[in-house]
Amino acid sequence: MATLVMALIQIQAGTAFCFSGVTLPQMTDAATEDLFLDPHQAALFGSLVNLGAVAGTCLSWPLLVRLGQRKTLLVGLPFSLLAWFTLAFSPTTWLLQMARFILGLTMSMLTPAANLYLLEISHRKIRGRLLGTMTLSRNLGGLVVTLIGSLPLSWRQVGLLCSIFSVLPILGVFFLPNSPRWLITQNRMDEAHSALVFFRKTTYDPLPELHDITEQAEIKTCSGGSGELLPTNCRAAGLSLLTCLLMLGGFTSSHTYYMTVAALGHEGAFWLFSISSILLVIVAILGLQETRGRTLEDISTPRLKAKHSMRLSGTQFKAKQSDHMHKISMNSCSVWSVTLPGTKKPRVI
Repeated sequence: MATLVMALIQIQAGTAFCFSGVTLPQMTDAATEDLFLDPHQAALFGSLVNLGAVAGTCLSWPLLVRLGQRKTLLVGLPFSLLAWFTLAFSPTTWLLQMARFILGLTMSMLTPAANLYLLEISHRKIRGRLLGTMTLSRNLGGLVVTLIGSLPLSWRQVGLLCSIFSVLPILGVFFLPNSPRWLITQNRMDEAHSALVFFRKTTYDPLPELHDITEQAEIKTCSGGSGELLPTNCRAAGLSLLTCLLMLGGFTSSHTYYMTVAALGHEGAFWLFSISSILLVIVAILGLQETRGRTLEDISTPRLKAKHSMRLSGTQFKAKQSDHMHKISMNSCSVWSVTLPGTKKPRVI
């Protein structure tokens, strides 16, 4: 259910970012009886969604940290619906452009929250496939708005149909719990335990995973990378920053497209974009580590297990040690006293 809800949010994002490519032919038609956009206004209409997304990333960061992904989605989805309605019923060009900006702002709140939510609730064995559905769904949103735009509809009617993808996720998010990893950072351990039980099988023992997440959340340093490569306590900020850079690139390429075509021609412009994409693929292959089959804690803090070798099981940690160790049972953990060779006093670990 969670994957379906997050996929609908990504489909909405795809429709928002591809909306201008489908509707601009109507808006730039000199014979139109509706709002008319000149070349400068058309370029602004196409790129304002990215500029709004840049502003939205600055807002999504504190929201994700303080409210969590679930509440951020519940805040952003109604505003995206309002932005679609404003766009569809805009009487003036400036209000149309403002609606486009707000639509981008809400999309930059929703897409990182949806990605981060699915990333943090997914089991390591299926995390890659589930996150792959997010990219697929966003591209599917572009296909959906293209198919709608091919129908004999006005751009206002296309906008109203796209608003449907803001309504459906609201209903689904209400029935989902918060991310267990975010709950742990808020010291809401009982809710985190219940959330893990909700997202795993009924026979799954969540205590070892809960213990790993708790240990990793105590680490206060951030190291760069994708959402998977960042520790829990700074993943929201890092993902927001990456989204900001992505949207800045989108705004730059969209707003300068007409100038690029004028300078290089259509073929030259697409060759420029293709070479840039190839360079990014090479950087990804050479510079990013493999994450398949690994937990988020293993990825972001690779020395965590070496530092903390004991794991939670039932009501105590279990470990095998040499004959020099004496086990002292406690209510929630086990403490080991180790007599090191050449010393008289035991050392507690």
